[in-house]
Parts: sequence; structure tokens; C-alpha cells
Amino acid sequence: MKTRPWQFRAVKKLFHLALVLQSTLATETLPPNELGKIPIITYHVFGAKESEFVRPPEVFYRDLLNFRKYGFWPLSLEEFITGEIKTPKGKIPVMLTFDDSSISQFRILENGEIDPHCAVGVMEKFRRDYPDYALKAVFFVMPKARYPNNLFGQPKWNKKKLEFLLARGYEIASHTYWHANFQIYHDRIEEQLAKTQIEIERYIPQLKLKALALPFGKYPPQEKITKLFQGSYKGFSYQNRVIFDYANKLSESPYSVTFDKAKVHRLHGFQGVFDKLFRQRAQSPQIFFVSDGLAKIITVPRSRKGEAKIPEGFRLQVY
Repeated sequence: MKTRPWQFRAVKKLFHLALVLQSTLATETLPPNELGKIPIITYHVFGAKESEFVRPPEVFYRDLLNFRKYGFWPLSLEEFITGEIKTPKGKIPVMLTFDDSSISQFRILENGEIDPHCAVGVMEKFRRDYPDYALKAVFFVMPKARYPNNLFGQPKWNKKKLEFLLARGYEIASHTYWHANFQIYHDRIEEQLAKTQIEIERYIPQLKLKALALPFGKYPPQEKITKLFQGSYKGFSYQNRVIFDYANKLSESPYSVTFDKAKVHRLHGFQGVFDKLFRQRAQSPQIFFVSDGLAKIITVPRSRKGEAKIPEGFRLQVY
């Protein structure tokens, strides 16, 4: 089919607009708004055939490129929990999370090297390619799930994998002992969470898990929510600071009066969600949390001053 001149001009114009948009996004400085929404992304499996729960490695690398291009800056779990968000001025914090501790997230080859096609392999390459981008991620693990989700599916490498992740600045958190649905197994909450902590301490004695991602996003009855945060089993205790759901929504700012530490929202890590996220960034950047670059000062528009919740030791700044 022959391309008409007007069609060629239209495509050329769209391409030019895309380049202009990319250039603008790369250089613009957004005004601070630390009551805006935070994207927390949830990834699962990494493989060849893309779906809602499977992300091809090369597409995952492209996700990271897009986060960097659109001004999304990696956020650690520790920053989110403490409120001391160190995102550079004008950037939007984004937290990358990985559920189910699949071998596709972290695979070690027979020669002892990291598989470049697993999630960790892709992130390590991205770190080498873009050392200016402080890549971070949280792995919600299950020590005793069925293969290939039993703490990354290679038991002989458990200790070395956990040590590597922590040494590289990644974080480990709980996804229960074997992916228990607490809507059903609500009488085993303490057993599931304490056993997860016990198992992790077998490899890293000093590591205390401080967050939980609920399998399936399912909550226990309301009267048992407190057990998600703390409890004990056979004399062994655990303590979580925040609970992540799977609502496919942007998270509230931890400085907002509407923030609920028992229901922290996350987004599904697949293409439809990313298309919407980057479109929102281009068209409606005001909805996002934009950092002022100051860890203990909370900067918000004057019109939203009444929506802020100020932690002890922090200071509110309005403009």
C-alpha cells in the first residue's frame, strides 16, 4: 500500500512531538508536592511471553529506562516507612516491588554468575549502564512456597542470594511462609509471619522483616488486622510497619492524613498500567508526589496544608 504525502507528514509530526515531549520531561523541574500519589509497582514472573503477571527481561529493562526518562526516582522501603524520603528535588518517587520470590527474579547459573535474563540480572546491568540512577527494589519473599517460588527456587544459593541483595542495597520483606490467603487462613497469621522471620534469620540473623505484602491482596477479618503488624508463634515474634495490598492504585503519600499503613496500594506491573502511568506523568504531573529534595521538610501547596500529617521531627513548608 502506497503511503500518501499527508500520511508521511502526520507520522513525521507525531515523531517530532514525541521527541519534544521526551526532551521536556527530561529537563523540566516540577514544583514540589509531597502530598501527591506515589506509584508502587508489583512485578511477579520474568519470561518470554508477556502477560499481566509475566514481564520479558528486555521489556523490564525498557520499564527502567522509562522510569528514568519520565523522572521517576527509586524509593526504598526504609525511606517510605520512616518518611525520610531522599528523592532528588523535582523527581517523583517510585518503589519497585517483587512478589513471590520466583527463580525468574533471581537465578544463579551453573558457573556461579547471575543469569542476565532474571530480574536481578537486568537491574544490575541497568546499574552499570546508568550509574547516576540509584536503582532500588523490595523483594517480598516466601521461604517455603513450592518451587520455583521457594525463596528464588535454588535452596543451595539462599544465603548467598540474600547476602547479595542486601549488599547491593535491595530490601527483603515478607510475603508469608507459603503464600497464605489470610481471608481463609486467618487463624494462622502469627504462624505464617513468625515462621517467615525465623527462616530468614537462618541465613541473615540480624535481618528483621518490617513489611508484609498480602498474598492475593486478601485481608483477614477486621478484628485480626492487628496481627498483621505484630504477634508471636511459639515464643518467636515479628513486627511489620506497613502492609501492602494489591489494589492496582497509586499509593497515598505517607504524609497525608488519608494514608493508611494497613492498606498501602500498589500497581500491577504490566503494559496497560505503565501506559496509563506515563500518560498521567505527561498530562497530569500535579497528581504525583514531587520531592523538594529535603528529607525532613514536607513541602506542599498552601491550598493543601490542611491535608498534611507531620511526623515528629519533621517540618511543614508551604508555598
